[in-house]
Amino acid sequence: NFQIGITFAYAPNTTTTREIMDAVVKRYTEPNLLNEMVRYLLPFDVATQLPENLTISVKSGAAPFDTESQMVDYMVQSFASQCGNPLL
Repeated sequence: NFQIGITFAYAPNTTTTREIMDAVVKRYTEPNLLNEMVRYLLPFDVATQLPENLTISVKSGAAPFDTESQMVDYMVQSFASQCGNPLL
């Protein structure tokens, strides 16, 4: 089983942006990407090779910031600590 974690950083943190980001988080949260419908859509030879109990879940979250500079600082630090070097 695999889990993908996504955090969407955004600024500014307003009522409107929170509502939008709540919808984005909901849209990008999925308990199992390999549900029955997806397996049905895969080519037969691929679908039959996947283990029955294989799951790929996606859990999303949001990180609101008051200013863009706060958001960029967070992202630089986050990438630096997770990847060993800042990407921004």
